Amino acid sequence: MWKKITYILMSIIVIVLITLFTLSMQIKKRNQDVFNHYVEEANLGNYDNFLKYQAKAYLHIDDILLEDYSLSLYYTDTLIVFVRPLKEVKHATDRFDKNDQTSLTVAGVDFIYYSKQSEHYGDFPISYGLEKISFYYYEVDLQANTYLFTLKDYDGIDFYNESILIETEGDFEPGFTKEEIVKALKEDQSYLTSVYVVFGLLVALSLGIGFYLFRKWH
Repeated sequence: MWKKITYILMSIIVIVLITLFTLSMQIKKRNQDVFNHYVEEANLGNYDNFLKYQAKAYLHIDDILLEDYSLSLYYTDTLIVFVRPLKEVKHATDRFDKNDQTSLTVAGVDFIYYSKQSEHYGDFPISYGLEKISFYYYEVDLQANTYLFTLKDYDGIDFYNESILIETEGDFEPGFTKEEIVKALKEDQSYLTSVYVVFGLLVALSLGIGFYLFRKWH
């Protein structure tokens, strides 16, 4: 009797644990799929959903169209500068490229930021991001003021050198709520198919083994 009860309990525990693990992995995959969709939008220069998915709120500051690049500036709790090439540009092709001079300098009264010396970027070749997506971006912690922005390309040549007024107050757009994210995840529920399959197989296997053991014990 106790063998039967033990087997039933162990079977239930194993089924629940494996099913929950599979569900967790599929939810992570679905989250990544949704995020990748927003990355595709950002590749075309629309960063709204890309920001909404990650930030509580954001303020659009400016869009700047250059000959070879487009710049988009946003403020969340830091300044975010998106850089998107409008044509094929020279960029790092591996993460250890020491020749990449791509950088951002932001200079103001009693303030200077240089991406090559920042703790976040350091010597990492920022243009390497163009190997996978169509843009790269910088995050700068600053206060509202006017700053001189200097952006350099792979060869260290300036492609932007202008002053910009940075505002940190205004009509912020809210990020996605938990409900909106859940709704986006549910738009395609095919990711649950593997969970159902795993659950069904485990139940069938458990019943098959149980039937065999019960016959053996009797």
